[in-house]
Amino acid sequence: MFNVNKPVISWYAKLLKDDRYSVNPHFYAGKYSDEDPIVVDIQLWNNRWGTETVESLSNYDICFFFDRLEDSVLLSYCTVVYNENTVIPFNVTGHKAVLEFPAKPVLSGVKNNGSSADNPDHYLQLRFLFSATQERLKDNDLKSLYFEILER
Repeated sequence: MFNVNKPVISWYAKLLKDDRYSVNPHFYAGKYSDEDPIVVDIQLWNNRWGTETVESLSNYDICFFFDRLEDSVLLSYCTVVYNENTVIPFNVTGHKAVLEFPAKPVLSGVKNNGSSADNPDHYLQLRFLFSATQERLKDNDLKSLYFEILER
């Protein structure tokens, strides 16, 4: 029987003004202000630069959450956009927000050259925005936000 490996997931992020994505799992998005909201572009890949085929990723959820439970009230100031044009609603359960795609994209696991131009079926593109315009937030209060994928 032919055995295919599990999906190989990798995340990439960059600020809107940057040209290149960072492969660092810890990404500093900057300081928030009303004039300068937080905007981060994210790519979620399956098997980027894979030399062997792995399973496609099809049965999963993407969620995001703040490090501290009390910061979960800030989720209402977050927006996630898919492929630059579709705002994705999310359902908050406890302190986590789960993205609710109208049709969840399947991410191919076929071996590939890692180029986003050549492999659009291997990744999905998200834009995360945080804007709490005219709200009074604590200055210099570092927040940690996490994105995670949950296979079902």
